[in-house]
Amino acid sequence: MRARLSLESQKDSPFLKVYIEFQNTSGVAGMRKIRFNPQTIHAKVVNKNGDPLHTPIGAYDGTAPLWEPLLLPYEGTIKFNISFPGMGYRQDQNVILIDLGPEACWAVPNDQDYFLSAVLTIPKQEGDHPHFDWSGTLDLPKVRIPTK
Repeated sequence: MRARLSLESQKDSPFLKVYIEFQNTSGVAGMRKIRFNPQTIHAKVVNKNGDPLHTPIGAYDGTAPLWEPLLLPYEGTIKFNISFPGMGYRQDQNVILIDLGPEACWAVPNDQDYFLSAVLTIPKQEGDHPHFDWSGTLDLPKVRIPTK
């Protein structure tokens, strides 16, 4: 299994859409089941020196979909949005906003290069099929945040 993040700007909004893309690289024909939900991903924003950008403390009021296990076909890929903004912000701020939930949101300044990276961990569960239920940890490659 491989996965990566991508970012997309939105017209007239400071929020970036964050997507995750999975690719089934198993040599076993058949569907792979992935029990993804936002709690399985631990993201961080860092500058070019690796210094973390802290999450702002403020108002939060957002919703997110109910997540069901995903089925990924043999040699297939799937890409979907994992950001559903609820972070409060002032319109006069000159920042880019990334919102992956109340514990994972950032106001990214325009003063230097910043990057989003994440670790995805889906633990093995009792009854998992050894070839069709995916579990494990993936380090998702960092992606540059378009701040300029």
